[in-house]
Amino acid sequence: HAAGVCDPASGQCSSPALADGTACPLASGGGSCVAGVCTVASCDAGHADCNGDASDGCEAEGSGTVDQAQLQCPGWNLVLSPSQEPIGQTFVAGATGRLTGIEVGLHRCGQDDPTAIVQLAVSDSLGNVIATASVPVAQLDGNCVGSGLDANSVTAAFFDLTASCAQVTAAEALSLSMTLDQVSASTCDPTTYTCTGSGNYCDFDEDCQINLRADVGSEDYTAGTGTVRGANFGYDLAFKTFVR
Repeated sequence: HAAGVCDPASGQCSSPALADGTACPLASGGGSCVAGVCTVASCDAGHADCNGDASDGCEAEGSGTVDQAQLQCPGWNLVLSPSQEPIGQTFVAGATGRLTGIEVGLHRCGQDDPTAIVQLAVSDSLGNVIATASVPVAQLDGNCVGSGLDANSVTAAFFDLTASCAQVTAAEALSLSMTLDQVSASTCDPTTYTCTGSGNYCDFDEDCQINLRADVGSEDYTAGTGTVRGANFGYDLAFKTFVR
C-alpha cells in the first residue's frame, strides 16, 4: 500500500498505492485501503481495535474471566418494561483490565417482537457511559422466570462489550443499566380479548406486549445493589462481569 516508486530502467511505477476501498487482510478483521494505507474496516466477533494501530489488526480479544458475580436467585424476578426502566445494578471492578462483557439473568415473556432489542450501558461513578452493547429479545429464552446464573456457562443474555474497549481499575465503582427498545404497540381488544395484529388471547394490554423478567435475589452481593429508575431496589440482579 506504499506510494509508488518510479523505476527509471522501465519507466514504470513499482508498488503503486491501491485504490481507496480496496480490501486488505488484517488479523481478526477486515481492512480497507485509504490513501495507500491499510486501515481497520471491521473486526471479527469478539475482537476489537483498541489501540488504533492497524498493523496488529483487531488485537483486543473478548471473553476474559469472571470478575464479579451474583449467581443465585430464589425465583424472584423484576419486570423490564417502559414503566420500570431502566433497571440495573451497581458493582465494583474486582480487577484492572478491559471490561469485555456482562451476563444478566434475563428472560422473555409475553408476545414476541423480532424488532425488540435490550440495550445495556455501563457507566462510571460520574455517570459517564464507558461501554454499551445490545441483545435481540428474540435471542433470549422464553422461560419467563429463571433461577439465576451458572458459574461455568454463559446464557443468551450475554452483552459483548469488547468493541467498547472500556478499561476499568480494581475497586472502581461502576453501574449497569438496561432498557427495552422498540416495544410492540399491540393492545388488547376488550370485546374479543385478543391482541391487535396477532389475535393472541389477552386480558390486558400488557399481555400483548413484550416484557422481560430479570432474575433478582436477596442482597448477597455486598459491593452494590439492584436499581430501578436509578434508585436502589433493595435486591441484586443475577449478573456476571468479565474482565480481560
